[in-house]
Formats: sequence, C-alpha cells, structure tokens
Amino acid sequence: MTLYLKGMQEGGAPPRTFDTFLRHLKQGDGVDGSLKAANVPRYAQEFVNSNLTLTRHGRREEAAGNFLFGREDFIPRMFRTLLAAWGIPAAEAPGMVYYLERHIKLDSGQHGPAAMNILKRMLGDDRDRYTRALESARQAIRARIRLWDGVLSDIRSAAAKPA
Repeated sequence: MTLYLKGMQEGGAPPRTFDTFLRHLKQGDGVDGSLKAANVPRYAQEFVNSNLTLTRHGRREEAAGNFLFGREDFIPRMFRTLLAAWGIPAAEAPGMVYYLERHIKLDSGQHGPAAMNILKRMLGDDRDRYTRALESARQAIRARIRLWDGVLSDIRSAAAKPA
C-alpha cells in the first residue's frame, strides 16, 4: 500500500480520497459506505463492487479466471505500455516507476504463471468450468475497460477546464 500511495503522490494525485475511504472503512462503514464517503467516482465504485460480488458469490473457477486474466495476465502488458508511453524517468518519480516495474516483474514472472497453474489444476478437463472461467475473464476485462474509460473521461474533463 505504501508504494502505491507514494506513486500517487509523485504523480500529483493527493491520497486524500484513499485516506478518507480507509478511515470510514476502519469506522465500520463498510465498503459501499466508505467508497461513497470518500467521493470515489461511480466507475471506480462499480469496479470494486464487481470484484467483491464475484469473490463473495462467484464460483471458484469464476474468481480464478477473473483474477488471472483480468489482472495477473493483463496488468504487466498494460503497465509496460503506460511506462513506455509516459516516458517518465525513474529519477522523476522513483516510487511510481518502481511500483509499476515491480508489478510487471511479479505478475509476469511469478503471480501469473502460478495463477495459471492453479486454474489448470482447478479446471482439469471440465469444459463447463472452463467456460465459466473464460466468461468471468471476459467480464473482468470489460470491467477494467469501463474503469479506465472513466479515468480517461475524468482526465479529459480536467484538461478541458480553464486554468
């Protein structure tokens, strides 16, 4: 968590929203109440809630497919693309660059392959379970696209406002 917050601060994003969310969560307001109290954008609330709903009510293969293909297999490529597009020197934002590079290394080198092995062992030759895992993966990717579309919309809105 500390790496993430440091990266946010280096990128100019104050941790105020996260701090508010965490404070309300510790006070027992629950995830929904804490997200609302922190004024987390609706698209981010929906992303969080879709993940939590799956972990609470989904089948094991759905959660595993979602986790593997919606995160472990996907994020390293996304972060590599972002680092290349941003061209941020590590000296300018060492925490953010380290955070992203660490995710790339861990997710592509350890977490992704381990998650794939778990999913393969879990599914075996069961085509129905494989289909459910694959559909859950599609839903995870669609949810992540909606999340990033929301972020992009907010960035464009902020950029369009007069200084």
